[in-house]
Amino acid sequence: MTHILKEVVLEASLGRDAKKNQLANAYIKKANDLIARNKADVNEFGGKFFVKIYLKDVDIYFTSTHNGTSKAEYDADAKPKPLITVDKCDISTHPKLSVKYDENVLRHELIHHFDYRTSKTSPGKLKASSLKQNQKGDGGYINSPLEVNAHFFEIFMNDIVKMIEKEKEIPQTYNEFYRDILKNPDAKDFLDNLNEKNKRKVMKRLGTYYNDILKNPDFNIQNGDKIDDTRLKKATNGFISKIKSFFKAA
Repeated sequence: MTHILKEVVLEASLGRDAKKNQLANAYIKKANDLIARNKADVNEFGGKFFVKIYLKDVDIYFTSTHNGTSKAEYDADAKPKPLITVDKCDISTHPKLSVKYDENVLRHELIHHFDYRTSKTSPGKLKASSLKQNQKGDGGYINSPLEVNAHFFEIFMNDIVKMIEKEKEIPQTYNEFYRDILKNPDAKDFLDNLNEKNKRKVMKRLGTYYNDILKNPDFNIQNGDKIDDTRLKKATNGFISKIKSFFKAA
């Protein structure tokens, strides 16, 4: 499990994660475009709708079913391609096809897909490790390395994007940055359910993000942890602009 955790959590940086988030945005945009253009297979059974779209390396199945507590699932072993199922969608076919769903839920499953696709560990071993972790008593499921990573993107990315889009509002110290992140109740619940080891790793990852911003040469650091507001506002063509472009859908 340790080597898997290193692959998907420890080797993080704001730049690399922003690119992965951009890739997820591109998949989400493509899915939404196919639905809008009615380029999807639509079926109805027992009053429930099922909408399937086909992307280059993964299929996505949107359903209006409400069984169980899970909102989505990733199946790396599905044939002919891995499959993401997003449940509890609001689907209508008149006057045209419409699928309303939580895009962050799909983002979570796409991060699983990317991690499975790029990991040096085989999909079978990744799945077995996650199942084994799920059976443990210390938070089980949420403390699986793959779940830590997917939840991180699902929960934290929107708030970090908002900070980056409002450059002058980036907190001047890490403690302020961390407190602002925890204003999101989902972030607090996520951290509260992590074991101490994973909580430290997530906090370190957030610290890496913050340091990535501060170490950008467009910023002038004063007293070790202060940002010169004037230079911060001028950072339109450097690091922040590049990162902002990563967060936009391709």
